[in-house]
Amino acid sequence: MQQNALVFRVEQGKKDVACDVYLAAENRSIRVISRELIWAAPLFLIPHVFAAPRPEWLAAIMGADYAPWVVANLTLSEAPQTRAGQPLAWDNVLHDSPALGYVVATHQQLRYAPGPTVITWYRALHEESASRQRRLLQGREDWAREILADLAVPHPEIRELATRIDIHRHAHAMIRPLPGRLWGGARAACETGAGNIRFAHADVSGLSLFEEANYRGVLAAERTLARLGVSFASSL
Repeated sequence: MQQNALVFRVEQGKKDVACDVYLAAENRSIRVISRELIWAAPLFLIPHVFAAPRPEWLAAIMGADYAPWVVANLTLSEAPQTRAGQPLAWDNVLHDSPALGYVVATHQQLRYAPGPTVITWYRALHEESASRQRRLLQGREDWAREILADLAVPHPEIRELATRIDIHRHAHAMIRPLPGRLWGGARAACETGAGNIRFAHADVSGLSLFEEANYRGVLAAERTLARLGVSFASSL
């Protein structure tokens, strides 16, 4: 595994695939030649990275649309209180909120005594295009006030508990499940890849779900092994 590396060009040949890779730690580029390539990055990057992307791939990508997200990690001195309903869960949905709630990021810690925790608040910007653009350009302080106000509805003490707020905007976070993106049609060209290239990303399924990403990764790996003549026990 090569860390701190950025693939900035992919060229598909008849017998191999060439990848130009920038190594950030060494401030230099190298070329990697392989017999097969599994592309596990979002599909919208293909026109920017592939030297000669196939027309059917470009047509499939053209019909895709991505939803921007805002994600915030709040470091709290202790867990917020629950005053009604169920106690804190891993995933908590807030009633009548424009956000999608928050996740307790420390839910897997094995401890009995209460203590500091981190909650992850997230929201999809589903507004019209122009409004989404304004929201993406919204400053950190405005986002922080909006996030704290949203969480203060079920947890009035949230401002006193918060010791740090880290906010990140994802402009192309998740593909939208639009008509023609779930079965055949526009996505068919990326379903099996072509030649010595296969795609392993939730984008291929048209749904941004971990299960779909896992499925596409396993399927791409098994198809690559089959092309290489390696026997394996299928898990699908």
